[in-house]
Amino acid sequence: MTPSEQALQILHQYWGYEEFRPGQLEVIANVLAGDHTLALMPTGGGKSLCFQIPAILTEGICLVVSPLVALINDQVQQLQQRGIKAMALSGGIRPDRLGELLDNARFGNYKFLYLSPERLRQEIVQIAIKQMKINYMVVDEAHCISQWGHDFRPAYLEIGQVRQWHPQIPVIALTATATSAVLEDIQDKLAIAEASLFRTSFARPNLSYLIKTDVDKEQELTSALRKSDGQVIIYVRSRRKTIEIANRLSSLGFAADYFHGGLNSDEKEQKMQAWKNGIHPIIVATNAFGMGIDHGNVRLVVHMQLPSDLESYYQEAGRAGRDGEPALALLLFTEEDKAIAKSQFLDSLPDYQEISKVYRCLSSYFQVAYGEGSFEEYNFDFAVFCDRYQLNRGKTYQALQTLDRCGIIRLSQHFDRKVRVRFTVNSNLVLDYFETDLEASLVGQSILRLHGGVHEQLTTLDLPYLSRKIGVGAEKVVEILQRMEARNIIELELMLSDASVTYLCPREDDRTISPFRRQIESQNQLKAEQLQRVIDFVEQDSTCLSRYLSEYFGDPESADCGSCSICLKGVIPYTSIEEDQLKQSLMAMLNEGEFDLPMIRERLNFEPEKILIVLEQLMDQNRVVRDEQQRFHLRK
Repeated sequence: MTPSEQALQILHQYWGYEEFRPGQLEVIANVLAGDHTLALMPTGGGKSLCFQIPAILTEGICLVVSPLVALINDQVQQLQQRGIKAMALSGGIRPDRLGELLDNARFGNYKFLYLSPERLRQEIVQIAIKQMKINYMVVDEAHCISQWGHDFRPAYLEIGQVRQWHPQIPVIALTATATSAVLEDIQDKLAIAEASLFRTSFARPNLSYLIKTDVDKEQELTSALRKSDGQVIIYVRSRRKTIEIANRLSSLGFAADYFHGGLNSDEKEQKMQAWKNGIHPIIVATNAFGMGIDHGNVRLVVHMQLPSDLESYYQEAGRAGRDGEPALALLLFTEEDKAIAKSQFLDSLPDYQEISKVYRCLSSYFQVAYGEGSFEEYNFDFAVFCDRYQLNRGKTYQALQTLDRCGIIRLSQHFDRKVRVRFTVNSNLVLDYFETDLEASLVGQSILRLHGGVHEQLTTLDLPYLSRKIGVGAEKVVEILQRMEARNIIELELMLSDASVTYLCPREDDRTISPFRRQIESQNQLKAEQLQRVIDFVEQDSTCLSRYLSEYFGDPESADCGSCSICLKGVIPYTSIEEDQLKQSLMAMLNEGEFDLPMIRERLNFEPEKILIVLEQLMDQNRVVRDEQQRFHLRK
């Protein structure tokens, strides 16, 4: 059996499909041949199968680096449901559990290990990966590794270490959105200059792009929602807006909810499932929602505000119609949106002087002497830091990201929990103390049950997990632990910070940063250019929107889609007399009962496009309703 035949057999066995989508088999054949692969495939194009099928056919475990917990968990869950052994190293794993999972990955015949790039910074993870038999290394959303990409993640640069530990394994880099400059940067950062490049068409024939300018946004939104019969995503650019619009839609009778990055993981999962299951089919969200979620029945994606770049827009709009059925990407735009976008995306970017100031404040905050600090790690409380030096939080966060990107510091969030404990007296004395302090007994007994070896060494506690398990607030748990420390029952280390900063080079103030001045200024200029391309896209009225996007991503062979707002502009003229006649005929027909669109077109002697337009008008006016079976009837 040839490799292609084997791949097709696996496709049918685990996924139930009879054939591959265009471009998939060529990528799979290249991967199975052991070559480095860089695949540029549009959202919904089936990128995951391009590495999952080769990994199943090849001995060893496939290491997959992905940027978002939702993306990781969704793919792992789908693999597990198909009987394929896969695991995820997402956030919130207890240290003892992390070691257990890594051992399972090494010895448990697993086929896939998913993790975020930040996980690669943990020593225990690095040691385990060095010892694994890895068949492929996959870099999903690979544009995140490029400083010219729209969603650059400094932690992605850690992936280069894996290449050093396993220099012989093939690399598979996948992305849906990358310009030529980004593709070159991906190859450079991953040291895969010889990688075979596969690029599929960016055209989405089933997805209609519609831009409406200078309109009443609420009226246009509610009109689109009434005509939609599947899941809906409404994108805005602030957490406050998600809540405001969701509440407004709920007051109008729509089953809507909101989603943003400030929710805890349980809330996010609950809202995600309610959306998928149709309990709240309309979700109003920031860009924290949707990445990597392969949900087919999304009929409508609405942008209420401008995105920061065309890459983000293409990805977000592309979450509609993944099942191949007709879908709509609607963008609502007013002149005011340009000023709002520039304020949101450009005014928050720190310039060189502001970044220099943040770096000097860091050194003061950590009391790092001039010429010192190299490879020193410091606990870091972002809110306290900003308050102490009266720094703008948005600009300060961007400045820290820039310092990380330039290799001056490393900014890390804590995956390990922030409390470490060691019992310093023998078990009998511990039990005697517990009899005098019932609160300490509850906390201490739980720690002893959860953690072996807590008498021998400082042991990291999962404070949120411990708090939930015993029903005591986290702050109260810390207070009890501090009381136990005061009685010399335990040794206690508290890390009351939300991150850590590691200096990667000695503190030399301007001399440290000045070599990166041009890079910093180039990045800011890039952001301005990317936003301008979005504005150009929205304001132009001569080029098919689908073709515009395809050409932006380097696909010059694309054709007009025939279904976007540019292609349809003025294409279907009709007189008011014709419209009135059609409306009268439609209303008379629907007065007889319920009919689907083919039946209406068959009975009425009007052009099909005009029938659809008038039906939409009648639905906008709440005179006609379309039910779940796609049948039209008069509103009762």
